[in-house]
Amino acid sequence: MDLAPNDRWTYGLTAEIGTVSDPLAGDLERRAGGIGAAYKYGDVKFTTNVEYRDEEGTNGERKTWLARNTAGYQVTPDWRLIGKLNFSFSEASAGNFFDGDFVDAALGGAFRPIANDRWNTLVQYRYYYTLPSPGQVSVSDDLLDYAQRSHVVSIDTIYDVLPWLSVGAKYAQRFGELRDTRTDGDWYSSRADLWVVRGDLHLVHEWDMLIEGRRLSVHEAQDSRTGLLAAIYRHLNTHVKMGVGYNFTDFSDDLTDLSYRSRGPFVNIVSTF
Repeated sequence: MDLAPNDRWTYGLTAEIGTVSDPLAGDLERRAGGIGAAYKYGDVKFTTNVEYRDEEGTNGERKTWLARNTAGYQVTPDWRLIGKLNFSFSEASAGNFFDGDFVDAALGGAFRPIANDRWNTLVQYRYYYTLPSPGQVSVSDDLLDYAQRSHVVSIDTIYDVLPWLSVGAKYAQRFGELRDTRTDGDWYSSRADLWVVRGDLHLVHEWDMLIEGRRLSVHEAQDSRTGLLAAIYRHLNTHVKMGVGYNFTDFSDDLTDLSYRSRGPFVNIVSTF
């Protein structure tokens, strides 16, 4: 249920009672409720949603709090601050091995100079922590028996050199820690660096092509990987385009993704505002 008492505020209530079926984790009887709010006026906008879940299944009872928060502030005509805070914390009656925790927080600044609309830059800091629940498994159905807490800093910029050509670059660094068991054991340092150079070709009306060169260096493993990514996009309207492509590397440009299984085809939707 949503309520918009004026043009600035929106409020919402949600409720859920039902059964969630999973062939690995078994059935869960879920009772959940949530509240949300959104505000937009002038240079400020934010949204917040909080949810509580009480679930019972073959592994006992689990209580979970979840929240999703985003905010933005137009500091100057050229600079905009953006942020998010998403988290989930659970407590299981069968012990902390069955818990699942998650925090994803970010603060960034988008630079879009009104005197030169061909140049766009995003600078961002991100904190990421994850303790996968026993219900989460890998592609090979193995238990995700690890924990991660990472800090990631990045800068991403692109410039329109010509009406039909844009060039860009990205640098990101992860410095954090990994634990090879879920609830016990030592934390080990984990640092990685990512470099990306890209070219966007505006081929014909409504069609674009993207080519990226990527390099990932993982310090503790003394491992470096290099490869390409290519995609073709079609503009659906002024602010949205959809594309298909192929990642010739096995790593993602998201440094919190430790899976090394990103090789292959993909579908992507890009929007601007």
